[in-house]
Amino acid sequence: MRWRGADGIHPVGVLGACVALAVSPPLGALAAFVLVRSVRHVARRASRRWHELAQAGQWATLACAAALTSARRPVAGTSLRTRGRRIYHLHPVDGFCSQGASAAVILSASLLAAPTSTTQIVASSVVGVGAGRRRWHHVRWALVRHMGLAWIVTMPASAAFVALAFAGLRRAS
Repeated sequence: MRWRGADGIHPVGVLGACVALAVSPPLGALAAFVLVRSVRHVARRASRRWHELAQAGQWATLACAAALTSARRPVAGTSLRTRGRRIYHLHPVDGFCSQGASAAVILSASLLAAPTSTTQIVASSVVGVGAGRRRWHHVRWALVRHMGLAWIVTMPASAAFVALAFAGLRRAS
């Protein structure tokens, strides 16, 4: 088994995969936080036409997500509306920022050949948007805590299950 961590900037082995999986959701939240703050700062005096541009931006980021999907890198961008709205109510600008941040993190991970969970990146980017808009009380923190706990428990539980199954198969053979 290869336990190595990194070969330059590319994650390698079990440790590299674990680091990539652990770092990608916070990066999604941070990217969405920075993007929504930047977009809202630039558009603070924008007209209603801004919402139409934001919706067009959502389609562009969705196209990016579709391109990543066709490159065998599955992206849950289309589930942003259903899953994301349970975490925080998204407006068109928020959706654009969340999808854009998610696509950027997933594309970066793909270029580094780093394993990621697209669902975790998308969900954390929605949290980042809620935080970036300074609407902390609108984020459903109970749901976020449950998701975070599930993310933390899933990896060790899966590893333990595989180790037990592997040990059982070795004894059987």
